[in-house]
Amino acid sequence: ILDNPRLLAFSFSDKNNMSTGSEALNQHGLFPLAGAVEEVENLGKSFPSSNYKAHYGIEATKDAFFQDYADFDILHLALHAQSDQNNRFNNRIFFHPKENEMESENYICYAHQLYDLAPPPRLVVLGACNTGDGTNYAGEGTYSTARGFIYAGTPSVIMSLWPLSDQASKEINGGFYAAILNGIPLDMALQKAKLSFIHSADEWTAHPSRWAALNIIGSSKPIVEPTQNYWIWILGISGAVITFFLLFSKRTPKPAS
Repeated sequence: ILDNPRLLAFSFSDKNNMSTGSEALNQHGLFPLAGAVEEVENLGKSFPSSNYKAHYGIEATKDAFFQDYADFDILHLALHAQSDQNNRFNNRIFFHPKENEMESENYICYAHQLYDLAPPPRLVVLGACNTGDGTNYAGEGTYSTARGFIYAGTPSVIMSLWPLSDQASKEINGGFYAAILNGIPLDMALQKAKLSFIHSADEWTAHPSRWAALNIIGSSKPIVEPTQNYWIWILGISGAVITFFLLFSKRTPKPAS
């Protein structure tokens, strides 16, 4: 349980410059993510300024990630990612390249480069496409980008099973953080955020392809102390269940002797 969680967030795009500005990124078919900018900005409103740091656009580099991650409990990566069904070492996250890295590919972070993160973050939210997809091995499971964080020791990772809408990611993750910061277990928080998204969606955006990609692997335990209202809600449900069973048992006729 974290008393005062700290969040480090990365947005692939910058609101002041929506162009990728990079031929290297364009050759991978990586386009600007307008939703990522809003997603990361909105997350900053939920954390004290001293517990929050964000990198946008050209500042969202791989070097910045490895320099900063150890000082934070939660990592949120609103970036691009790609999976590989044939090569388990080719699942990757794309950070923004520096001007002198256009040809070196030092802006690409492969899943196996995450194995040595120390200390590992408490929670990683991968707001990117296909981060739970990859090469399947019998007895081993899927070698995905998300697996890199799990291998490092991260207890909980939110990942995507297919291409993710950046607008859907923005809305669902916003609701997810609001819930987990109130002490709700991670799986219930994600479910609540998805239901809220569906409730406000139209016929097209309510389709599961838009919201069902995000899933949790690892621990679903709360990351902060549950609020008093949440405990009251749990106790209320428990009391109702116990009362139901007590009443039901009294009304059940006894077998004849």
